[in-house]
Amino acid sequence: MSGGSFYIRLTERDDVIAKKILREMVRKLDRALKLAVPQIKQHVRNIIFDSMLDNDVLNAIHGGNLMGALGLTSSQGLNAATEIASMVANSIKVTTKKVRLRGLGLDGGLTIMVQPSDFSNVLGIPEGVVEYFSKKYDGMVKLDWLNWLLTRGDDIIVGDYSFVERTGSGRSGLGDMVAGGMFRIPPEYSGTGDDNFITRTLRGETITDKILQVLERDILSKL
Repeated sequence: MSGGSFYIRLTERDDVIAKKILREMVRKLDRALKLAVPQIKQHVRNIIFDSMLDNDVLNAIHGGNLMGALGLTSSQGLNAATEIASMVANSIKVTTKKVRLRGLGLDGGLTIMVQPSDFSNVLGIPEGVVEYFSKKYDGMVKLDWLNWLLTRGDDIIVGDYSFVERTGSGRSGLGDMVAGGMFRIPPEYSGTGDDNFITRTLRGETITDKILQVLERDILSKL
């Protein structure tokens, strides 16, 4: 019909209408969060894995000076770095709590948890311990190097011996231990239970920004 007019008359108060709109938005957001969980989990896992492998400490374990100081071969260093990154990434847990209106705000949402605080998953990898035959002690020696790296800080681990870089010598081919001095994890790599290369990576601004971008993209794709 041409030339006519069309209008809608709202019979409810503005505040009632606004609340109904908010309830519908909350319902859609709650549904979107639940649908996005598998996507978010995979994308965040990939971010964590890549960020861990790009960490200075893991780079030093594979082919760097830390590999030599710890007496790791190239393959041991690579396997350890990859397994550590994998363990941290695979520890991710993503959960949702139903989104509800609470007065003028919202309650509920999404929680991402990564890495047990006791580091049991990482410390349990076989690559974290090196065993070798020692001429000095005339027997097998076990080096719990990953535990040293994560928890011992600047503690002196071996007295009366220190590491000297020498290309072509030692188990790593990068150096060996000589009499005199002392050995500890180099301060630039050392860590404690609440401040080590894993916690520093996970708390970094770069990884946080990447995760926030993933959350925004994955949740919006489900609305």
